[in-house]
Amino acid sequence: MKNTMKSTYRRLITRFTAAAVLLTVAGVPGAGCSSAEQRRKDKRERDRQEWRAELTDSLEHIQRRIETNAETLRTLTQDINGMLPSFTHVDNPRHVEGYYILRDFTDMYPLSGTGLTARLTMAEQLEMVAALRGGVFTRIRVTSEGKSLESDEVPYDGALNYRAAGLCTVAFSGSRCDSLGHFITLNDNNPVTLEYLDGSRVTGHVTLSDKTKRMVARTWTLARTRARITALERALPLDNRKLESIRTRLDNDSVQETE
Repeated sequence: MKNTMKSTYRRLITRFTAAAVLLTVAGVPGAGCSSAEQRRKDKRERDRQEWRAELTDSLEHIQRRIETNAETLRTLTQDINGMLPSFTHVDNPRHVEGYYILRDFTDMYPLSGTGLTARLTMAEQLEMVAALRGGVFTRIRVTSEGKSLESDEVPYDGALNYRAAGLCTVAFSGSRCDSLGHFITLNDNNPVTLEYLDGSRVTGHVTLSDKTKRMVARTWTLARTRARITALERALPLDNRKLESIRTRLDNDSVQETE
C-alpha cells in the first residue's frame, strides 16, 4: 500500500513539473524566435562593419593615389617647363594649322630632301614627317640592333601623302607613330636605319643622323610628357569626387548609427 502511494506521488510530481515547464515557455511571448532575430541582427552588424572596412580601405587607397598623382603632376610640369623653351610655334599659312618644332630645326622644315623630322601638332600629338627624293612610299620602317618597327600606311592623297618636284613627303601620326618615336628614342645611341616602303617594296633608305635621332627623341618626350600631364589632370578631379562620395557615405552611416 505504501509503495503504491509513493509511485502515484512520483507520477503526479513528474506531471506537474512538465506542465510547469510548458507554461513557462508559453508564458514568454516570442521566446522561440528571439534567438533567431538576434542572429539576424548580429549578421547585419557584421555586414555593416565589413562594408565600412571596405569603404575605408578604398578611401585610403584613393587618397594615396591622389597624393602620388599630384606629386607626379608637379614633377612633370617642372619637366615640361624646362623643355618648352627649346621649341617654337610655327604658323605657316601653307599648312592647315600651326605646329611646335625644335628651334634648331625651324629652318630645316619643310624637308627639301630625303630625311625625317618630328613636330608637335596643336592638339599636342606627335607627328613624324618623312621625305624621299626620287621615289614614292606609303610607309616607313625603322631598324636598330636587329629589331624593327613599321608605321601605319598613309596612301597617296595629295594631303598627308603628297608629291612635288620629285620629292614624296608623308606625315605620320597616331599610336603607331608614337611607337616609332619611342623606338628611335630608345635607340638614340645606336645606329638607326630608316626604310621607305611602297607596298612590300623598299624604295629607299637612309641612316638617321645623331642630330635627327635627338630631335625625334626630344619631340617624342615632350609629346609623351604632355599626354601624361593631360591624363593626370583628368584623373585627379575624378578621384577627388570619389573620395568625397565615400566620405559622405561613411559620415551618413555614422549619423544613422547614433540616432
